[in-house]
Formats: sequence, structure tokens, C-alpha cells
Amino acid sequence: MKHKLNNKINKVNYVAKRVITKNVLSKTEYALYPNTIYLSVNSTCNARCKMCDVGQKVTSSQFYQHMIGSGENRELSMEKLKELVDEVKEFNPLIAVISTEPLLYRDLFKFSKYVVDNGLEIQITTNGLLLENFASDIIQSGIQNLYISIDGPPAVHNEIRGVPGIFEKAIAGIKKIQELKKETNSNFPRLFVNYTISPLNYWTLYDFLEEVKSLELDNIVFSHLNFVNGEMAEKHNRLYKTILGEATSSCVSMIDPTKIKIDVLAEQIKLVKEKYGKLCSFSPDLDINQLYDFYNVPEKIIAQKRCIVMWNSTQIMADGSVIPMTRCFKICLGNINDNDFKEIWNGAKMKTFRRKMKKIKLTPACTRCCAVF
Repeated sequence: MKHKLNNKINKVNYVAKRVITKNVLSKTEYALYPNTIYLSVNSTCNARCKMCDVGQKVTSSQFYQHMIGSGENRELSMEKLKELVDEVKEFNPLIAVISTEPLLYRDLFKFSKYVVDNGLEIQITTNGLLLENFASDIIQSGIQNLYISIDGPPAVHNEIRGVPGIFEKAIAGIKKIQELKKETNSNFPRLFVNYTISPLNYWTLYDFLEEVKSLELDNIVFSHLNFVNGEMAEKHNRLYKTILGEATSSCVSMIDPTKIKIDVLAEQIKLVKEKYGKLCSFSPDLDINQLYDFYNVPEKIIAQKRCIVMWNSTQIMADGSVIPMTRCFKICLGNINDNDFKEIWNGAKMKTFRRKMKKIKLTPACTRCCAVF
């Protein structure tokens, strides 16, 4: 059944990508409604992740400023979220609640149930610290997809996330949810783990899988680090700051991507694929030469040569602002507290942004963004 589901998803994604590409290459800046809406429902987190500008309080970075928001509105109200669902449900987007820590949002499960009751699919990404506490709420709300961020074996993960025992708490939460799924004969939520590869854990992929192999997970996604270093930001600003907005360094204050030993990482990936290939996926999936370029030559484009984010998805932040992605440069394309989402999606600012990006394709600050892989 899982393989049939994956084949169906792959087919839908293939068709969607063809439609999106056609839109990008067309002469119009109009876009079909997005297939994914990413939401940052709040601006608070209970971890202190070393690869995160929020966790490290790097207030100058665009990632931090996007995530924390501005003004008095630092979380989306339940009323505004319900209005959004009512407006977008006709085109059936995936609602993906990501960024900061969603389990700290007091109305998360009311909102999740509202999404599900309106026939939409919802995805929640959490650091897992509070997972066991809310396991019952997760089951009852009908959340279909739950992603838990775990970045290594216990000692490694706890050090990266800056919270003692966060690994153990996340695992206890996963087990509790699995227990409740069996008790209630529920298929949901599907359980996934996100592992972000960084200089702090690149040698522990295999050990991590040995640690969690007994868990009944639907998939483990090993994601390569998304980052903007100083040189990338400087070059973007020199060429495109007045056109698209300023870029800043992102997610490199405590780590240096060039410190990853590529031969060690490549061997880890080989071991993982050989023994756990059916359980895991890599985003992006790179060979050893591409791995070297990814971490050591970040100006080199090694995937698609244009950004198509604003033709297929968008992100709504806790203050209501609509932006391309959290690690994108400083640009706001509207605010759902001021205008309906549909007005923003094909409004003047969005069309202007699409026109500029269609011409520029990628800026130096775009090349290590997850959206181009």
C-alpha cells in the first residue's frame, strides 16, 4: 500500500512540475494556486539549535527576522487561520505547519482538526520535545503527516539542539503516538524523521539509523544543510539588492559547511543506502563530486537553474506576511491580515516578483536553498 501511495504522489508531483514549469516559461506572471502553503503559526521555540539563527539569536539574519516577525503580531490567530482554510480549500493545497515550534501554539490541534474536517491534508514539523505530552491530541485532531527533527544519536542530537534529553523525549513521543495509533486503529499520523546534515553530525548517519531502526517510521529524510554564507550574501546584494531586497548570511553563525569531510559523508551515505535504502531518502541526492561542490563551492549551481517557488508554493509567517521562503532575501509580498490570500497570490507585488525571478532565474543567495533541489 505504501508503494502505491508513493507512486501516486510521484505521478502527481511529476504532472504538477510540468504545469509549473510551463507557467514559469510562459509570458505571464499569473500562476495557478499553490499546491503547498507553508505556515509559521508562531514565533517561539523551545530549542537552541546550533545551525539555526533563531536558536542562536542572530538577529541580523533575514531568517531570524522572517521567523520572529515584526510589530505586535507574533502569531497567527485561530480566526485568521480558519479564514485562510475557508478561502483556499477549493484548490486543495497541502497545509504544512513548519518553523519555530508548532507544539507551542495553543490552538494547533483545533486548527489541525479544522483543516482535516475541511478535506485538506496537514503536515506538522516539530522538534519532538513536547511530543509525548500531546500524543493524544495529535491522534484526535487527525493530523495526517508528522515530521520530527532528529539530527543524530542521543549525545550528538542533544548537543546540536541545545536541550538535554531532547532525543529521548522525541523518541518517547514517537513511541507513544505509535501506541495510540494501534489502540485507536488509526492510520494517522504517518511518521517521518528529518535529519539535517551539518558539520556537527555528518559522520553519524549510520549510527543514527542503528539507534532508531526498530521504530516504525514511514521514512527518514536526510536533508543537506540550507545556508547562505557571507560571500553569497555580498554578491547577491551587489547585483540584486535594489531589485529584489537584501540578503544576509543564514545558518552559518555557529557552523562552517566547509568543515564537512566529504569522503566521510560520502561513505556514510553509501552505508545508509546499502542497508537502509528502503527506509531513507536524501534531499538532494548527490554523488561525491556534487557533495564537494555543495559544501565547498556554494556559488555553483548543481540542480535546477531557476527558482519556481512562487509558482507552486509560498510561506505565511506568524505576523501574517507572505514571503517566498524563510531563508529567502528580505521581501514581503503581502499580508493576510490586510488582504485575502488569493488577492496576494496573483497581486501586483507577486507578479512583479515572478517577473524579476523569471528573468534572473537564481541569485547567489539562492543556490543552497532547499527549493531549488
